[in-house]
Amino acid sequence: NNICSVHTDPIEKKPLYHFLPGSMIISAGTVGCNFSCEFCQNWQMSQVTKDIKARLDAGGVPELIDREVGALGYNVSPQKLVRMAISGGAPSIAFTYNEPTIFAEYAYDTSVFAKKHKIKSVFVTNGYESPETMQVVGPWLDGMNIDIKSFRNSFYQKLSRVRLAPVLQTVKTAYE
Repeated sequence: NNICSVHTDPIEKKPLYHFLPGSMIISAGTVGCNFSCEFCQNWQMSQVTKDIKARLDAGGVPELIDREVGALGYNVSPQKLVRMAISGGAPSIAFTYNEPTIFAEYAYDTSVFAKKHKIKSVFVTNGYESPETMQVVGPWLDGMNIDIKSFRNSFYQKLSRVRLAPVLQTVKTAYE
């Protein structure tokens, strides 16, 4: 439940131009990412776990990773995040800033609770979801912005340290 960043943004900033146009959206993110993009605009949040892990490994105490990472951010329950959307007049919540699959359980719990209050849920994602994540969380999402960084596998391998194929599979799954 630790959120590092929560803001109210115009929906177009996600960018979701044909999804509740002109509305505001609550944007929330945690720490960590399953990519290591050299060009990440949110690297302070997305890569901090790798920095902490390297520091703890070098110090010989890798077992402290959960405690160190768990201390980052603010405890914001799914219910509280939905109440923030309601009180702020935002009809939707975006899981963004870092990769939402890193906190898929939280996104799921929030999305299920949000549906009960007619609040929509959105992933702003790199598209590296597992099929299981798509099966569990996908039905609760009302929108996805899948950031395809390139159509060249070599680009993904060199600059993000992952493969393109799983991203394209997520696009296909989301479309279906």
